Amino acid sequence: MRSRPGNLVDASEANLIKYVLAQCRRLYDLFGFVVDPALGFPREGWDYRILCNVDRALLALDPALKPGDIDIIIVPTKTDRLYVEYAMAVEVKRLYLPLDKRWRDTNSSGIAQARGLLRDGFPFVGILHLVLAETSPRTEWQKVMTAWIVGDTRSPLLP
Repeated sequence: MRSRPGNLVDASEANLIKYVLAQCRRLYDLFGFVVDPALGFPREGWDYRILCNVDRALLALDPALKPGDIDIIIVPTKTDRLYVEYAMAVEVKRLYLPLDKRWRDTNSSGIAQARGLLRDGFPFVGILHLVLAETSPRTEWQKVMTAWIVGDTRSPLLP
């Protein structure tokens, strides 16, 4: 991971989205949960236009309704054609978990905003939770299992 800005906890949602998108090497790592239902698998030949923090008024949507802006819009393209019928809207929720409240629900799921995106006519909608947790003291760190996924192909689990 590249260096991160001073304090992500204090970053605005727009700046946090910008930072996360800059860090991600592949679209699927962040958006597979909404791309798979829209385009199926495999998705050979598709490219994507990604728009961030789009004001409702730019899309001729009622500015009085929620969400106030669309955090991320993904429009697939193929051979220079935009496929707006497969447009995906993603509501991003920036969630902060202080060390003393890690066991609690963050109480901000984004479901109301996602329903608003469906009401607005987006055919595929998802919610991306970006969870920022206060750093634990090293004495509480534990080893965890890790795995690597290479490529965008699916294969049966290894025994």
